[in-house]
Amino acid sequence: MSLTEKSPISSMTGARQTMTTWARPIESLESLPEVFVEPYRALVSPFGKLPYTVFVPPQSKNIRIKPVERLLCETGESMLVFEHVNGQVITSAHPYADIVSFELGYILLYSWFSINTLARDGTTNALAVEFNQANLRHFEPFFRRLRPAPEISEQFNPQTERAKFEFLSNQNFKYMNFALECLLPGERVIQSLYQPTVRLDGFSLFGHVITHPSALSHLLVLTESEIILIGEADQVSEEERGKYGGVWRFLPLNKLLSVSISPAAGERFSLRLAFSPNLQLERQFDSARLPELEKLQMELENRQG
Repeated sequence: MSLTEKSPISSMTGARQTMTTWARPIESLESLPEVFVEPYRALVSPFGKLPYTVFVPPQSKNIRIKPVERLLCETGESMLVFEHVNGQVITSAHPYADIVSFELGYILLYSWFSINTLARDGTTNALAVEFNQANLRHFEPFFRRLRPAPEISEQFNPQTERAKFEFLSNQNFKYMNFALECLLPGERVIQSLYQPTVRLDGFSLFGHVITHPSALSHLLVLTESEIILIGEADQVSEEERGKYGGVWRFLPLNKLLSVSISPAAGERFSLRLAFSPNLQLERQFDSARLPELEKLQMELENRQG
């Protein structure tokens, strides 16, 4: 399918405007925007050659992410980030070994990824980058560092792992595909918990009760090395939500500090995962899933100890 068929762009002018926001790899200093040349040259000169670098033009789709012009550098141990802010270039380093959360999401052609890096004082440093889905391939070298694939053992059977999501075929086919797509080669699934959308009655119209979601559906997958949270993209309407977009969050098990379960409103239970004092994630599940939640908590605690 062509770009024109996938996107609402209908004119050549609109297409050219979209392409100006596309990320692109940098192969020489001459291809850099001028504002980045000197700080980039100074920081990467010890490498002897240009590390893999991507220029990311500013986007403006998400009001929660400030549109910033960036360079992303893959050095082997860290992601170096150059940000053009208020006429200055600010540099930061995000060591892969210190990543506690990696999120990837998309809605049609609009995509983003975000990472949280654990600082020495226990707090987390956040980075969020927007890009066009058509340029996803340019970011894959970074994603492979953010989620290193495990060694594939002789006992590993990909069909066995795929079969562990067959229960979703009748409950949420989109989530089943999302789960299968994000599994790394050699990654083994230990447990998964699916929570359907929770709906509340609203008002009656011509004899029909209108409902609205109070909590969106989500899926939790526990593997031998990470927790994967799969959810909906809440920036789109409910009508489009089932068709377009999704959000994946990848959390390394070796960074998990604590896990707890507590009662929540509406006969539900809340699962809380703490990775730092200011990075605590919560997901709610129906009370019928309490035995599965307790099994998950025990599994996580055993792996910590």
